Amino acid sequence: MALDGPYFSDLLLLAFYLSGLRFSPNLTAQEREDRSARYMKLVMNMIMEELSKPCSIPTARESNAARRKIAASKVSYRPP
Repeated sequence: MALDGPYFSDLLLLAFYLSGLRFSPNLTAQEREDRSARYMKLVMNMIMEELSKPCSIPTARESNAARRKIAASKVSYRPP
């Protein structure tokens, strides 16, 4: 997984950290709880940021409007 590659996200990396914390033999239970709470706070902040942005997934209405625009431009085009 390359950093900033097409299949990388900070959220995915934090999910790996969180799942890895559960099985870390080098941490006490208190350290696990503290780190889990810190990573969960980061995850929740990232989710809140994404939810506050406009939708980045094209909707059916947007794609229909784009199709109509393309179709209209093809109809009005007349070859020389």
